[in-house]
Amino acid sequence: ALIASGNLSFLNWLTIVPAITCFDDDFLLAAMERVPLLFDVEKTKRTLARLYDEDNEQSSWPSPRPKRSPLILQYAGKGIHVILFCLLVGLSRPVVENLYRNSQVMNASFDRFKLLNTYGAFGTISRERLEVVIEGTWDADWQQGAAAAGASWHEYVFKCKPSGSTSERPCVLGPYHYRLDWLMWFASFGSVENNPWLVHLLYKLLENSEEARGLLKACPAQSEESRPQAIRASLYKYEFASAKKGQEGTGDWWKRTFVRDYFPGALTLQQPALKRYIAAHGWLKTDEAKASGEATGARVESQREEL
Repeated sequence: ALIASGNLSFLNWLTIVPAITCFDDDFLLAAMERVPLLFDVEKTKRTLARLYDEDNEQSSWPSPRPKRSPLILQYAGKGIHVILFCLLVGLSRPVVENLYRNSQVMNASFDRFKLLNTYGAFGTISRERLEVVIEGTWDADWQQGAAAAGASWHEYVFKCKPSGSTSERPCVLGPYHYRLDWLMWFASFGSVENNPWLVHLLYKLLENSEEARGLLKACPAQSEESRPQAIRASLYKYEFASAKKGQEGTGDWWKRTFVRDYFPGALTLQQPALKRYIAAHGWLKTDEAKASGEATGARVESQREEL
């Protein structure tokens, strides 16, 4: 059910597929016989017989019938299994009790040696969907503050997360994971102080970086000609549009409501504070070094053409 309905089903497959290799060949053959339309069981059996053939001198596989261990070692092994099982049951008690608590503890251990733990991608499920919306303006006469509302702001559209037109249907993830869209969703839970990478993304969009724009589904048409004068990030609350509205022909999948500014104001390349912030994280040096390397490469290529 999780795989069929969840947008993060690749997490389940990452566990299921490697686990299949741990099953015994006989068990897998019995399972394959139940669905003969999908598997050629007889051909598989012949292949395994050839690989396990003891008389085949070219076979590099070990014998499928190893010598039996002494009886005392067999009982010792079974005893170890019983002890480990009892230990597992005893240590599982606080883990199981945690599942029934009103306030579950996620990703935690309950014993000194951390043999058993609780794991969960999400400790709780949010009831509201908040999204960070990024917009840019190309108006040369725009002004900071309340006057910025009079400028023409154009939205950057992401590949999967809700953005742009509210008539865009929710996308289906998998098996590819849109990491930037995923991070943008997590950014909506916190603030810019917890997500400094978002400042770097906005800085690159201010520079009209092709690499940054390549991470997005669509950028404002003006970005093809020049970089934006300013960029702002706002927090919106997204909700599914009602079926009744859809039947009336609006075609909207979402309805969204402005919550607050994610940043206290719009960002520009002329702001010294933005430059200092980028430099403090070491991104300015990286960008300048990369630009310098690209310029050097262009000069070398030019010299080669001259030669």
